[in-house]
Amino acid sequence: MELQRKVAEAIHVLNHDPQSSNRVAANQCLVPQLLTQICLALSALLLHADLYSKPFDKLMFALQSLQAHDEGNVVLLELLTVLPEEISDSRHGF
Repeated sequence: MELQRKVAEAIHVLNHDPQSSNRVAANQCLVPQLLTQICLALSALLLHADLYSKPFDKLMFALQSLQAHDEGNVVLLELLTVLPEEISDSRHGF
């Protein structure tokens, strides 16, 4: 619940605070949360995708193109953190 409150507060600041420094701080608070959620979704898709379509290979190719941007390595590291956890959870029925 604490995380939900912080996210809601940051979104409110982004949308309504007149101070640009407050909006920048709110954005910096939200970005890690969004990356984690996106990586969780990608991990779930990988686990349930048709293996013959080579979803992991396609994702790695897409991430290579992201590495040219500053956030690309952050996304890759987050995905490499989340994916093994998702695989473990799926094997144990969570």
